[in-house]
Amino acid sequence: MGGALKTLKYTAGHLVFVYNADSGMLNLMKDIAHKLLSPATYPCSLCDLTYSAFGERRSWIRFRKALPVSQQYLHIDEFVSQYSGVTSAAQLDTIQYPVIFRLRDNVESEDNALELVATKQQIDACESQNALKSLVRSLLV
Repeated sequence: MGGALKTLKYTAGHLVFVYNADSGMLNLMKDIAHKLLSPATYPCSLCDLTYSAFGERRSWIRFRKALPVSQQYLHIDEFVSQYSGVTSAAQLDTIQYPVIFRLRDNVESEDNALELVATKQQIDACESQNALKSLVRSLLV
């Protein structure tokens, strides 16, 4: 794990959004089909609020571009690959996705560089994109 934190290009306060899906073309096709055929059972509320079946929602693009902090949007496999060196394996094994993390200020250990700031339950409770935007704004205070 040594040195992993130093290789991150983001500053403290950076938000990491993790969708409840893996990356890749096959997974993307399955997600699109699921959204179109059975939207009520789609397993990722974060994706549902920020993407339609045809791409990222324009209102979300405008919102995220206006945020005063850097952000990163990852699938589960990308998150685990990129951040396994800066969070404990035990934490990675217990996460229920989707989630939002923040890079902590004044990190003393690489194992606690990420702070969970929005849980699956909090994101799932957002019944609209406006509710999600309010949740994200509350993380910036």
